[in-house]
Amino acid sequence: MKTDTMKNKTENTAKKSNLKRFASYYKPHIGMFTVDMLCALFISSVDIAYPLLSKLALDRYLSAAAPQYRPFFILMAVCFLLYILRTGATYIVTALGHRLGVHIEADMRRDAFTHLQQLGFSFYDKSRTGKLLSRCTNDLFDVTELAHHGPEDVFISMLTFIGAFVVMLTIEWRLALVLIAIVPVMLIFVMNLRKRMSRTSRKVKEGMA
Repeated sequence: MKTDTMKNKTENTAKKSNLKRFASYYKPHIGMFTVDMLCALFISSVDIAYPLLSKLALDRYLSAAAPQYRPFFILMAVCFLLYILRTGATYIVTALGHRLGVHIEADMRRDAFTHLQQLGFSFYDKSRTGKLLSRCTNDLFDVTELAHHGPEDVFISMLTFIGAFVVMLTIEWRLALVLIAIVPVMLIFVMNLRKRMSRTSRKVKEGMA
C-alpha cells in the first residue's frame, strides 16, 4: 500500500515537473502567445455576441407593430464589421499560432539534440535508433502541435461554453439546465474515446519506431 502511494506521488511530481518544463517554452515567446490569446478572446466574444445582436435586431427593430429600419441597418453594419474583424483575428490566430509553434518546436529540438549529445555510448547501445528518431521527429511534432493549438482551443472552447450557458440562462433557465445536464454524459463518452485513441496512437508510434 505504501509502495503504491509513493509511486503515485512520484508520478504526480513528474507530471508537474513536465508541465512546468513545457510551460517554460512559452516564456521566450510570451508576446506572440499573448497576442494569440487576445485574438482568441475576441473570436469567442464575437461568437457569443452575434446571436444576441441578431435577437435584438429581430425582436426590437423589426417588430410587426413599429419596424425601425435605421437602427436595424446600423446594427447589421456593426455585425458585419465585427465579422470582418473576427476574420482578421482568425488569420492572426492561425498564422501567428503556427509561427509560435515553429519557434517552440525549434527550441525543443535544440534542447533534445543537446541532451542526446551529452549521453554516453552505453545509452545508445541499449536504445534503438528508430525509437530515438521517432521521439525527435513524430513525437516532438505532436508536442508542438499541442503547444500551438492546445491553449487557444481550450481557451476558446471554455469561453464559448461559459458565455453560451450564461446567455441561455438569461433567455430560458429551465432549458439551459436541461442542456447542461447532458454535458457530464458527453464528457464521459469523450474521455473513454480519448483513452482508446491514445492506446491506438501509442501502438502506431511504437510500430513506427
